[in-house]
Amino acid sequence: MLRRQLGEAMHGFSDAAGAPMQLHFQLPNGRSLVRMWRERQIQRDGAWVDISDDISVFRPTVMEVNRSGRPVTGIEVGRGGFVVRGVTPLRSPDGRFSGSRLP
Repeated sequence: MLRRQLGEAMHGFSDAAGAPMQLHFQLPNGRSLVRMWRERQIQRDGAWVDISDDISVFRPTVMEVNRSGRPVTGIEVGRGGFVVRGVTPLRSPDGRFSGSRLP
């Protein structure tokens, strides 16, 4: 549903920027919900599949946002090296914490 609903905006960004927007939604428990720039979520046993994967061990900024409910920005050492990240909390219409996103 997220890929379908945000597809036009994602393509518009790619057209304007010349590179895909790497928008990533995470669940409150430290699992990845969807990486929007990919057709499928993650590769397992050589096949691309749409399943949630645990990012809690290598994304401390995501875990901090999930713990505090407040945005975090800064430099993070990820699997690919140093990256400037901004992670924001997502809330439901009634204000409940729903997860986070890497814009």
